[in-house]
Amino acid sequence: MVSRFSRQGVRHAPSQARRRGGGIRLCSVLAAVATLSMGPAPVAVAADAQSEQWHLPAMKAEEMWKVSTGEGVKVAVVDTGVNPNTPALKGKVLSAEVPQSVSYKATQDYSGHGTSMAELIAGSGKNGTLKGLAPGAEIVPYRVALTGLDEAEARKAPHLAEILRAIADSDAKIVNMAFGSKVDHPGVREAIKYSLRPLSGYAGLGLLYGLILLVHP
Repeated sequence: MVSRFSRQGVRHAPSQARRRGGGIRLCSVLAAVATLSMGPAPVAVAADAQSEQWHLPAMKAEEMWKVSTGEGVKVAVVDTGVNPNTPALKGKVLSAEVPQSVSYKATQDYSGHGTSMAELIAGSGKNGTLKGLAPGAEIVPYRVALTGLDEAEARKAPHLAEILRAIADSDAKIVNMAFGSKVDHPGVREAIKYSLRPLSGYAGLGLLYGLILLVHP
């Protein structure tokens, strides 16, 4: 796989979107596009998109939702930005809660990857739209410089370490980062340790995906 690195030394892994484990959104989109080409009503397209989410029954999502849907939980999605206007995320993207110092274009997704991840996490499923594993959760969006962002915009993007520290000081319970790097960045490593520090009555942030590995020697 050919990869490019941003100024932050973080590698975006677009090929993950084609694997079964991380590519549910792609399957759904392809199904929707194929249906759209034949011109059905929008409701039919949406219903077909949700029917392609094979991972929900495979992971026994209905059983999980009897215990919790993630209501009241805020998930920080650090990615290419999150589009709050996509149907599955209407009213679920808390852009006002992003600290101003790291908020640059957080709701302008330059590749669609961040929005897709947010849908997989917290898509509402309303009107046949994509449904996430935690449909009751809310998304706090952050945008970093990954593959696909031009150099001028990459210079304006907040650094990953700054974002992680800002999230750690917020009331988000989970941070999702669907990208990684083979390069060790001390600033990021220290920010992750800061995020995981135990606080009074609080166990620290839960991190999803690869960058958690950076805290290990």
